[in-house]
Amino acid sequence: FEGRPEESNSLEGYLFGDTYEFYVKDTPEAIIERLLKETASVLEEGNYRDRFAERGFNLYQGITLASVVQREANNAEDMAKVAQIFINRMNNDMNLGSDVTTQYAVKLAEEAGADYDNNADALNIDSPYNTRLAEHRGLPYGPISNPGVGALNAVATPDESMVDVLFFLTGDDGLMYYSTTSEGHEQN
Repeated sequence: FEGRPEESNSLEGYLFGDTYEFYVKDTPEAIIERLLKETASVLEEGNYRDRFAERGFNLYQGITLASVVQREANNAEDMAKVAQIFINRMNNDMNLGSDVTTQYAVKLAEEAGADYDNNADALNIDSPYNTRLAEHRGLPYGPISNPGVGALNAVATPDESMVDVLFFLTGDDGLMYYSTTSEGHEQN
């Protein structure tokens, strides 16, 4: 996968989620290879390499952003809006500021044995996946989930009507709320 760091050994983001049929005798290696081939097929059919390049991303960066969008929004329309907002933030030299990337960082730390007594400590975890921290501007180190076609399309074709929007949140009602200012975001 183009642009993927050499030292990364995770398959996070590269195993395309779908319904598959396997035989009991299939090996884990054969299963993984099939999922990787499906990912490659989806990426090729959607021409994502070129479509991401039009947005200034290599394939790895596009998949990484799509993985964040996948976890942040629940439908194609909101995914396209959220993708544009993240692009706006990066273009304005802001942190990505994604809660889901921070949750992923905490999950990795807890799997490694870390224990957090409170939410404030967890939110300040020093990880290249914690995009809330100023020292981790831009995209996280790598994908945090396996994005579907909706999230890939959202990054390839973000909602350009949102070019001035910098903030979003999901309300208790399940709807997404958007704002151009931090004051509006606080109000939301």
